[in-house]
Amino acid sequence: MAPKPKTFLLDIHGMTCGGCAARVERSIRAIQGASITVDLLQHQAQVSGLAPDQAMAAIRAAGYEASLVTPTSPTPQAPAGPDKGPRLWFAGLALALASLDMVGMLSGGHHLLPLWLSGLVAGLVWCWFGLALLPSLGSAIRHRSANMQSLIFLGTSTALVWSLGVLANLWQGPVYFEATTVVLSMQTIGQWLEGRARQKALDALDPYLHPPVVQARRLLPSGETIEALHPSALGVGDQVLIRSAEWVAVDGLILRGSGHLDESLLTGESLPIERGQGQQVSAGTQLLTGELVVEIQEPADQWRGQRLARQLQGALMTKAPLAALADRISAVFVPGVLVLAVANALVSSWLGIPVAQVVERTIAILVVACPCALGLATPAAVAAGLAQAARRGWLFRHAAALEKLARVTHLGLDKTGTLTMGRPKLLAIQQAGESSRAIRTEDFPGWLATAAAAEQNSQHPLAGALLSHVAGRPMPTLAAVETLAGRGLLVRDAHGQPQVLVGSSAWMAQQGLHNRPTEDPPEWQHASCIEVAHPTHWLGRVWVGDALRPGAKGLLESLQASGLRLALISGDRRSAVSVAAAELGLRNEMVFAETSPEDKAKAFDAWRAQGGLVAMVGDGLNDALALGQADVGIALAAGAGAAIEAADVTLTNSQDLRQLVGLFELARATVARIRHNLVFAFGFNVLALPAAALGWLTPAVAGGAMALSAALVVGHAVGLLRWQPSTTRLD
Repeated sequence: MAPKPKTFLLDIHGMTCGGCAARVERSIRAIQGASITVDLLQHQAQVSGLAPDQAMAAIRAAGYEASLVTPTSPTPQAPAGPDKGPRLWFAGLALALASLDMVGMLSGGHHLLPLWLSGLVAGLVWCWFGLALLPSLGSAIRHRSANMQSLIFLGTSTALVWSLGVLANLWQGPVYFEATTVVLSMQTIGQWLEGRARQKALDALDPYLHPPVVQARRLLPSGETIEALHPSALGVGDQVLIRSAEWVAVDGLILRGSGHLDESLLTGESLPIERGQGQQVSAGTQLLTGELVVEIQEPADQWRGQRLARQLQGALMTKAPLAALADRISAVFVPGVLVLAVANALVSSWLGIPVAQVVERTIAILVVACPCALGLATPAAVAAGLAQAARRGWLFRHAAALEKLARVTHLGLDKTGTLTMGRPKLLAIQQAGESSRAIRTEDFPGWLATAAAAEQNSQHPLAGALLSHVAGRPMPTLAAVETLAGRGLLVRDAHGQPQVLVGSSAWMAQQGLHNRPTEDPPEWQHASCIEVAHPTHWLGRVWVGDALRPGAKGLLESLQASGLRLALISGDRRSAVSVAAAELGLRNEMVFAETSPEDKAKAFDAWRAQGGLVAMVGDGLNDALALGQADVGIALAAGAGAAIEAADVTLTNSQDLRQLVGLFELARATVARIRHNLVFAFGFNVLALPAAALGWLTPAVAGGAMALSAALVVGHAVGLLRWQPSTTRLD
């Protein structure tokens, strides 16, 4: 059996609104086994289940052009409508002339321009802008559908033909040249304005969608370096030398050296961050001081920047539920308007209304009902919201998460690495048969060396404490290390047999180990504990201290003041979690300790039963299940890859949790603008259509009102690009 065609990306040319995107989607979904998601912001489509040539042919049959996106394709730009050149200037000049004429008529006078000049301007505008809509009308007829372009073409063409007939004395009545000029000129200018708004959104997203690629310097075992290698030429296990003032080309673990890094491109954090041995660095950051030797531990497609780019691309390829609702309404709205226009014409004729007035009302209905505002109401606001979020390093996997986040009632927070600094250090040690004591630099027994070796590839925050304690000392080579989410690590020998267990106290207590202490020393109960054992007997343990982030208590107070109910959910020891909860001011019933990955999500069910919507913030592998089961999962980008893949939102700046307040505020502001736009768009059509049908709107006024409604909707949405979070009080 032939292999199933892979997923591929297409650039779509000719889309102007949500209705166009819906038609492109229908053209592909009509093919058995094919699927598609369309991104109206970038005018791209992600397609699977058929060959690229088949997809492009189907899209072409729907009235649009498509081209395959390849690694060598130029960076996509938001379609910006007409150029800033002759088309736009001509549209502006024509609109000014038509507006001058309309002012004269509305003030009770006559046309200020000679009819022949008005007709000439309208004819040129129709030839330049109107004829471009003809292929879309032909495609709509072939597919027995109608869209925004159908109404614009029919309305402006009818106005032009009728007016030319009056000018040629073929029939009697008023002329509507200004309607043709105003509608087509405003539509042209509106496309350009919409394109600019989209480009602003893409400009904000571009550092994440297309991160810069820099050359790397591979370090050979001999100590020599190979200069200027593309990152794709490197693999897992390769070591890279990074010198001061150089950009980091790879993701990896610092083996030697330390320095300050500028991580603003990925995190939005303007202050340099100090990184040293045992900590992770990411491609796209810059080493400001020092020198590092970094070992690559994951394939390039799993690097932080690549994961974030995929997550953001996925967000742009999805629709918020409110957007899907608007698309469904638009799909039936245009045919409904055509039926209304015909029915109104028939009824008006039956009532004996003069033909000229019937034509005027029909033109006004077709023109004023163009669903530009309805089509733009949601996508423009979502694009602006995603762009504003990306500017601050808040990356959404899908647009629905933006809408859900605005309705969240309960927020669960992980402790270690989320509410704590994520820079732990070893505080104390206890070996089998000995009492606990503060750890010294020279303390490095064999079992601790084995534990550190096992943690080399771990992204858990506590692993950094062990690796920092190594301080360049040799560690044993391990045959295999298995990660057990929520419990720890299982080291196996060359024959696959369990050799060493490294993990939580709760896990060790379940193993029935010989010689394991039954009590915790009270002086270390505030700290997290890592225990090490053979499959049958206990070897030792270390306590790891990781202070709460500065201002964590003030942050939680601000979140609670915004109406959220907060819970601390951690797999750490109950004593350590209770101490942290007390410092944060959380009630006991909202504190969950020693929870397994499966148990972390159990609290969600009770909150949902009360009608709540749940978000979860975490960074570890043991948080991945809870992040996936929450209504909205929020991951810290410095955390485990599994957590990022499971989350709906990724915070690229893992050091500043104050952004959580802004994240919720932005989601609520975006959804508020979407609702405002939809109410305005629906309200406009509800009021304008009866007015046009009753003859209260002339075609020119109807065209101006339609264009103005679309401009107001886009302007209101793009206003999100000026949004600022409120000041958060932190102690």
